[in-house]
Amino acid sequence: MLLGASAMLSFILLLLLALRIAEQDVRDRMKTAGARATIVLDQELGAIQDDLRATGDAMAAVLDQPTHARQVFRRALLRQSSIFELALLDPEGQVTVQRHRVFDRYRDQNLLAPRPWPEDLSAGEIVTGPVEFEAVGEIEIPFLRFTVPVIGEAEEVVGALQARVDLSSLWSTITAIPVGSRGHVYLSDAGDRVLVHQDLRWVRGDTRLASAIGRSAKDLAQPGLHLYRSLDGAWVVGTGVALEELPWYALIEEPAVDSLVPPLLQAALLAVLVLALGWLSLSILRFTQRRLADPLAQLRAGVERIGRGDLAHRIRIDSQDELGALAAEFNAMAAELQATIDDLQQRVAELRSAQGELREARDNLERGVEERTADLQAATQEMKALLYMVSHDLRAPLINLQGFAGELRAALNDIRPALEAASPHLDPETRTHLSRTLDEDALDSLGFIETSVLRLNDFTHALLRLSRAGHQELSLEELDLQRLVHQLLDTMAYQIEQCDAQVEVGDLPPLVADRMAMEQVLGNLVGNALNYRAPERPPEILIQGECSGNEVQLRVKDNGRGIAEEDFDKIFAPFRRIGHVDSEGEGVGLAYAQTLVRRHGGRIRCFSTVDVGSEFVVTIPRMPEDRMAS
Repeated sequence: MLLGASAMLSFILLLLLALRIAEQDVRDRMKTAGARATIVLDQELGAIQDDLRATGDAMAAVLDQPTHARQVFRRALLRQSSIFELALLDPEGQVTVQRHRVFDRYRDQNLLAPRPWPEDLSAGEIVTGPVEFEAVGEIEIPFLRFTVPVIGEAEEVVGALQARVDLSSLWSTITAIPVGSRGHVYLSDAGDRVLVHQDLRWVRGDTRLASAIGRSAKDLAQPGLHLYRSLDGAWVVGTGVALEELPWYALIEEPAVDSLVPPLLQAALLAVLVLALGWLSLSILRFTQRRLADPLAQLRAGVERIGRGDLAHRIRIDSQDELGALAAEFNAMAAELQATIDDLQQRVAELRSAQGELREARDNLERGVEERTADLQAATQEMKALLYMVSHDLRAPLINLQGFAGELRAALNDIRPALEAASPHLDPETRTHLSRTLDEDALDSLGFIETSVLRLNDFTHALLRLSRAGHQELSLEELDLQRLVHQLLDTMAYQIEQCDAQVEVGDLPPLVADRMAMEQVLGNLVGNALNYRAPERPPEILIQGECSGNEVQLRVKDNGRGIAEEDFDKIFAPFRRIGHVDSEGEGVGLAYAQTLVRRHGGRIRCFSTVDVGSEFVVTIPRMPEDRMAS
């Protein structure tokens, strides 16, 4: 079976290789034919264009001398046998000088009818017209019209040289280019019109490729080989090449049967080889069944009995080959296993003794852990006491702020009647200024003060609550983080406006947590982003979140000053402030935020780069059960 599979795989690989080689042969043939066609066309048409430029330059000196102009035309006709006719046009488009070649094949040809030439015709530019077909006897001769500017002494266009070029010889050269045994080359213009083909009916019928074969010349010029039906309906493999001198395409085609038959013959030969290998594989399989599979099954059954502990069992294989030797080895191994079991029993007794020693070491380790836990609890109690002192001392100034804010509001209420009484004696500008100051600026400022005082008061109560109840359960509820964050930003609106900060709130998933705690955590992170802003740019803060497995991650990212890597271990320590900040503070914000996050069974991390910004990531379990377990 393995040999059969190997043979099939080899057949597939060889078939792919044969197809690849055949494809490369077709590519090489078509590349060679396309190169010959483009070289012939580009070189000959390029030579004609160069000669016409030189003739146009010579025309500038003989514009008013028809005799000399005809001599210049005569020399040009002698140099380029493909040029049939030349004409000099004035700026009004009228023919001033004209000369054509006199041969029998052109005897009945009409002289060149002038055509308007572009007004923006510039020096060195040649305008190429469409291919024109004219009947000469029983055949149609293709002509191409070129227009060359004639430049005067003032570098202005004073006339135009028009030439009609016979393309018959080029057509014969192109159709004679061989492509394999039955392939051919033909031409089309940018409008998909067939310009030259070995079958003249496609040229005379004004055939368009897009409608005739469903492919444009531009499509066929894309890299690679294309399989499609040709103009006569036969399947062909083809490609296209864009010319450089003219907006035309050289199209190369070869019958698909010429490209596909060689690899198919190779595939047939490979199929015969595969059948032979299959028959050989079947014979080998029968041999291995009798000489290998049956003894292996007996060997496997014996090994299973030995594996189940029947070490007295012996495998009986009478052959003198490798399988017989292997059975003898298994029998010897069973005897050795019996001896090993006896040795293991002795080692078990030694291990039991070692377990007693490990148990004693574990007890010592547990005592050490208990001692460290007691130290940690003592440190926690000290921190709680410190938090209580700090929060208690904050209450007095908060009460004063609330009182002063109330007195200011009462004073404003007293001032307003006096202002209304005095307003008739004030000029309008002063009256408007005082009214706006009292009714808008002062009231808005008092609103910001009262909102901030209330937030500080909530913070103080929360700090007292956490310092008094280290293990008290949090008030968990399902929070709408979007709404919570926008309410938080409203309370910080004055500080955000003063910093000219831009705060963007992205997607935030729902979360089961303590509302006050989450307000304090996010408020501290946004406040730090404002305080540690970069002086050379306005703050930009992004708040967003996502669910990751059984956790919710909240991210607060800013473009501030950043934190040096050596200061990472200090940022969550209480009463530590890193670097210069633009507002007052005690340095407990991040420590407090870390405590609240840990109470929820989560963690907070910081990622920062100096002069780039910082990102704080808060990770909290989604469900309360996960937090209780942590």
